[in-house]
Amino acid sequence: MPKKILILLGFLFLTILLLNTVSATDMCWFELNSADCMDTSGGQVVMDLSSSTNAHGALEGQGNFPGVLCCNFGAGVTTCSSELDPDTNQPINKIIGLSSSTNAHAEAPDLASPSYNTNNVCYDSLNTCRETTANCGTDEIPVLYISSITNAHIEGASGQSQNYESKICCIVKTPTAQCDLTSAEWQFGEAMVGTDVGAIVNGVGCDGVEISFEVFRGSTSCDDIDGCTNPENAVFGAGSNSVTGTWNAIPSHNNEYSFVATVVTDPSETVPSSAPDLLVLAGCPYDPEPVICKDYTTESHCNSNVCEIDIQDSVPSFIDCDDSDINCECVWNSTESECKASWGLIAYCGNDVINPGETCDGIDWGSITGCSNFDVFTSGNLECYAPETSNECQFDTSSCIGTGSYCGDGVIDAGETCDGSDWGSITDCSNFDVFTGGSLSCGTDCQFDTTQCTGPPPGVCGDGVINTGETCDGIVWGPITSCNDFDLFTGGSLSCDSTTCQFDTSRCTGGPGGYCGNDIIDAGETCDGSSDWGPITSCNDFDLFTGGTLMCTDCQFDTLQCTGGPGDSEIGTCIYTQSTEDNCDDGWLNFSWTAEWTWDEGCPPESQCRDDNQALAAECEGGSAIRPCPAQLPLRGRPAPRSSVSGLRDRTGYWLLRLPLALRWRTLRSLLPG
Repeated sequence: MPKKILILLGFLFLTILLLNTVSATDMCWFELNSADCMDTSGGQVVMDLSSSTNAHGALEGQGNFPGVLCCNFGAGVTTCSSELDPDTNQPINKIIGLSSSTNAHAEAPDLASPSYNTNNVCYDSLNTCRETTANCGTDEIPVLYISSITNAHIEGASGQSQNYESKICCIVKTPTAQCDLTSAEWQFGEAMVGTDVGAIVNGVGCDGVEISFEVFRGSTSCDDIDGCTNPENAVFGAGSNSVTGTWNAIPSHNNEYSFVATVVTDPSETVPSSAPDLLVLAGCPYDPEPVICKDYTTESHCNSNVCEIDIQDSVPSFIDCDDSDINCECVWNSTESECKASWGLIAYCGNDVINPGETCDGIDWGSITGCSNFDVFTSGNLECYAPETSNECQFDTSSCIGTGSYCGDGVIDAGETCDGSDWGSITDCSNFDVFTGGSLSCGTDCQFDTTQCTGPPPGVCGDGVINTGETCDGIVWGPITSCNDFDLFTGGSLSCDSTTCQFDTSRCTGGPGGYCGNDIIDAGETCDGSSDWGPITSCNDFDLFTGGTLMCTDCQFDTLQCTGGPGDSEIGTCIYTQSTEDNCDDGWLNFSWTAEWTWDEGCPPESQCRDDNQALAAECEGGSAIRPCPAQLPLRGRPAPRSSVSGLRDRTGYWLLRLPLALRWRTLRSLLPG
């Protein structure tokens, strides 16, 4: 065969191979109609478009446009996720915002103060979309082009010549294993009306999967019941086989409630709650109402504290059940078929163990050693906020030295309009439109506060007048003209937030510093965005956590979803059993109690946790006391005695007088240990 033909055949083979490779790549493009997208190309419709460029948009299926945005991956679910992007507080799978549901202009998804946040275009297989004029990252794909960051026209991203510089880049969500929902159940079998009750769902292979809940009374959906609201969606944590939604039990009814859990991205995967169904009670089912845990006679009533008794009355007085570090509850003992009172000390800031919600605790910093662990800091003093401070058990990088800046450093950085005494060219209220007097201040959020300015007529944000509490309104900016009016900025785009009527300097450039949301860890931050975390990669970098999802919230690491560490588990639990053979015939009650302390698994033998809490465990001990009996009246008959303090109400021919409520509580409280 001639050499030229061999070369030509080789070239054709490579061309076909490359074409096949491209066709297998995740991509989105403009398609003339939905049929061509789904039937011909095997894609999924994400939204409707009026044309391939200079287009208006509509939510999927809500426009009269023939064209569509088509993506060749995912399940075609355009529901916006309840999981929010920590930087924008918008749905994590939002692509763009629309000015209305149809025939709409578009807006970038990553604005700090979006104008279009009601009609969002979302897609189940895209995450963390952003606007950029540069190339998309290696883990992103271009989905759309827009003519500007807001009030924009739209253009398809693939297969057309591009007329706009701003593109929307998104991360394609890695497909997860098929989630198998195995069972579901209510947290309790009975609850008082208005009580929050857990809707527990179990599943396999459900990491990161979002679950929706629908409550039923018989065959009637919660949506059709007056006053009933379904639980908010919940997401399985990494490595977790269980997720819990919270239902506010309203309204009460003689019929019981059930629920159905559904995978949001796969509506065919559902599981109904198993028996027992939930009975919502209009009132306490006991007469007289219980006072201490011992009074509950069923497991469901005990564990749910169905009558919402004050458990402080069931534990010694030196235990403060109002302390957020102490967990007081009624617990059912199945072996003895008895409800008992208990208290336990929850893991807390100051115990030298990093618990969920903390990034450090005292001397326990996990793998972190200093400022250099956070991005480009090179030196400085890293500290851990002390207990009882506003940022307790969080790292403080404000004294770290490197690239960044922060609100409070006395310099107007991007995203700020003032900082302390640094006001740029602004001097007083008169710099803002028609204010004639009053007091201008710089808030703790590094934004001007005009609420004390006086002079303008009453108005609202959007009326084209800078009213009290505003720094701009629409195109009315007073003497302000550009970024250059704010300190050291030399360029960039200044805008007025249409929702808050405050200046937005986040896109100003040339200034000295950074801001939360610039993808750089600046002083005062421990993370920024979803990509700039320095050497930190996961929950495992913080002490004993072994799994879960590490997040960046307000440019601080958030470990609330981390798992496998000591957790919110209790250090230990003390359980009391009260008993008496006294019948109060002499006006005094002799009673005793036994106590049992159990260490939690998060506080194992030979651990620092146990060493630090031996004194606490020693306070869990038995004892006895003599207390005056409440006023009594003889009853007819001879009821059988009960060996508990609560038995005073119905044993040996006596009954408590119906004393005034306050006196009854004081009398009963005097009967308890301590």
